[in-house]
Amino acid sequence: MAPSTLLLALCSGIASMLGFLFVTAITQADRQANRWLGMFYMCLACTFSQLFLYKAEMSQQLPLLVHLLELPVWATMPCLYLAVLTFTGQRVSNRHLVHFVPAFCFLVYSMLYLMPPLMGIDRPAPRLPFWLVVLIRYFYACQLAFYWILSYLKLSIHRKQLLRVASSIEYVNLNWLKNFLLAVLSMIVIKSIPTQPVSDSVVPLIYFAGMLLLGYYSVRQQTVHHLDLATVNSLKIDQGHMDQSYIQQGYKQAMERLDPEQLEKLQRKVLGLTVEQKLYLDPSLTLPDLSAATGIRVQDLSYVLNKGLKKSFYQFINELRVEEAKILLHSDKVKTLDMLGIATHAGFNSKTTFNTTFKKTTGLTPSQFQKLANASMATR
Repeated sequence: MAPSTLLLALCSGIASMLGFLFVTAITQADRQANRWLGMFYMCLACTFSQLFLYKAEMSQQLPLLVHLLELPVWATMPCLYLAVLTFTGQRVSNRHLVHFVPAFCFLVYSMLYLMPPLMGIDRPAPRLPFWLVVLIRYFYACQLAFYWILSYLKLSIHRKQLLRVASSIEYVNLNWLKNFLLAVLSMIVIKSIPTQPVSDSVVPLIYFAGMLLLGYYSVRQQTVHHLDLATVNSLKIDQGHMDQSYIQQGYKQAMERLDPEQLEKLQRKVLGLTVEQKLYLDPSLTLPDLSAATGIRVQDLSYVLNKGLKKSFYQFINELRVEEAKILLHSDKVKTLDMLGIATHAGFNSKTTFNTTFKKTTGLTPSQFQKLANASMATR
C-alpha cells in the first residue's frame, strides 16, 4: 500500500478515535460542546475513509460503502458550528436542527438509491439532472466555507463580548478553538484545490499534519468556567437574568437618561471607588462585580466606561493594573518579586497578558521600564 494511501487511513483512524473520546465525554466540563466536537470528528472520519477507498481504488468494488460514507459528510460543518456555539456559552435547541436539512435531503435521496439493491430489486438508481448534480457539488463547497466563516465570526463576537464584561480573559477566550478553526481552514483550502499528479502524495501528508493539529488543540483545550460564559450571555443582577438584547436596550436607555453632568459624576464615582478600594487587583473581576461595588446599574456602568472614559471594561481595569505594576516596579518589592510576582500582585493572572498590556499602555516592556526606573534612581 502506498504511503499516501496509508496516511489517509491513519487520518480516518485518528478522527474516529477522537470522535469516540469526545462523544463519550472524556472531559467533565463542556460536555455538550465536546459531544458536538466528537460528532464533527466522526463525520470527518467518514470523509477520510471515503478518500481512502478512492485512493486505494476500492470504490468500484464497494460502491454501497462509498455512498454510506457520503451521508455524514453533509453534517460535518454543521456539527462544528454547533460545537462552537456551545463552547461560547449558547444552548443548542431544536431550532438548530435546520442546519441539518441538507444532510436530511441527501438521506432521502440515499434511501431511494440504496433501498432497491438492499431489497433485491433490480432497478437503476434515479438519475439526477445535470444542473442539479452541479448545484449539489458547488453547494457542498459553499457549505464548507459558509459554516467555517459562521464559526469564526461567532468566536470573534464572543471575544468582543468578553472584553465588555471580563477583566481577565485568558481562560475563557477560547484561543485553542481559534487555532483549531485555522487548522480546519487549511484542510478546507487543500480540499478545494484541484489535485495534480505532482501533489497527489503531498495532500494526504498535509491532511495527516492537519489531523495531528486538530487532535492537539482539542485534547489540550482549556476548561471554560461556565460561570464566566454565563456572564457574557446573561448578566445576573438582583437575582434576575438579562440577555444581551436587554442589555443593549438598557445601554440605549442609559444614553437617553444620562446627561453630560450625570455622566461626569458617575465617571468620577467609578474611577474613585475602583482606585480607592483597589478593585482591579481581583483577577476575576467582572462588570457585574464592579456594578455591585459601585451601586451603578450594569447598563449605566457600561455606558459610563464606553462613552465617558472611552474604554472597554477590559481596557479600563487592565490599565489600572499597569499603573499598580509601575508602582511596584518603583518600590522595594521589586527586590523580592520576579516579573510574574509583579504581575500577580498587580491583578494579572497571566504574564503574557501583563507584558502585552504593559507594552501597549507604556510603550515599554516591564523589564525596560524597570531598567529606566533603576537608572533614574541611580542618578539621584
